[in-house]
Amino acid sequence: MEEINKLMDEEIVSQIKGLKTLQAGSQEQTAAVKNLTALYEARINQEKVQLDADDKREKREMEREQHRADETLRKSQAADEAAARERDLKLKEAQAEDQKIDRLVRAGIEMLGIGLPLVCYGHWFRKGLKFEETGSITSSMMRNLINKFKTKK
Repeated sequence: MEEINKLMDEEIVSQIKGLKTLQAGSQEQTAAVKNLTALYEARINQEKVQLDADDKREKREMEREQHRADETLRKSQAADEAAARERDLKLKEAQAEDQKIDRLVRAGIEMLGIGLPLVCYGHWFRKGLKFEETGSITSSMMRNLINKFKTKK
């Protein structure tokens, strides 16, 4: 392409030099000027085509660069999203484990709240029965203990 441009430039220069030898206003000069004008317009068109091709090539290259940058950004965002999902999953697992422990502790406390009074009542009831082996319940401690057998919540 450069060689064609160089040849066209040389031809334009040679035709301009050739105009000096022609007589002003003659038909030869008019024809030479027309030829020179057509050649110069062809050179200008060739330059426009070359500039358009260069612009298109630069635009394609910029689009490729933009596409690469967008792809890199998408990959980075995908990696960030995956890391965020992983953190959320670990957080949910930790919360589930904490809830499980909390439920077990609450159940244990509830069992102790029911079982411990029963064990204590049983122990004191046996001691009271041992004390009252004679037959009838006469001590105030045993009467109060029997009244407290009803568990409260």
